[in-house]
Amino acid sequence: SIVDLSSLPDPYIIMMDDESLFYLNDRLILPEGKNVIRVIPYEKEEKIITLNIEAGKIAVISDLFEKIHTAPLTIASVPYGADIEILGDSYKAPFYLEEAPKPTILTVSNPGFKTSVLQLNDDKQLYTSYLRPEWSGKEGEVKNSKKRLYKAIRNTLLALGANSIVRASYAIWPERKNELRPLNAITLGFGVMGILSIFHSGYNYYSTAKDTYLQE
Repeated sequence: SIVDLSSLPDPYIIMMDDESLFYLNDRLILPEGKNVIRVIPYEKEEKIITLNIEAGKIAVISDLFEKIHTAPLTIASVPYGADIEILGDSYKAPFYLEEAPKPTILTVSNPGFKTSVLQLNDDKQLYTSYLRPEWSGKEGEVKNSKKRLYKAIRNTLLALGANSIVRASYAIWPERKNELRPLNAITLGFGVMGILSIFHSGYNYYSTAKDTYLQE
């Protein structure tokens, strides 16, 4: 008679009296009457099953096999040693659990880093939480203040460079000195304003970077 094995987790081995039985397309042929077989599925606990085979009927073996826990559940963090809260208990990463109900939510925290939420919802044996520094969301402010500083330096150099050209023109065209004086005053004024802008932008850049990267 036929035994239907299609519900078993593939791959698997069927044994009887310490001998492996041949099956094809998830079908096994056994004689009528009482048969004791051993089913060994991959990564699941093996079972001894007794089948009472009746003539003309198909016997079915259901997948009631439990997964083998080959290693404990590991919770790790980057950086090392974060505080982890799971199921109302607190631990230091890395730590190990024999098992945990799934899905399970845990929180990972570390001074100077953003708190992370991790969900255990599959059969992985290692979960790693990668924490982001608290300043990681403020990097845009630092970049913008840095751009303003560089822009102030550029504009100041252009203004002072133009003023130098104007003043050099006095020697080339002394007869036009009076005509060039307004231009000299304008470029010099922009240069002075640029220097003040450099000091202001530089201090702003320093303060923003200090508050972002050097938090206590």
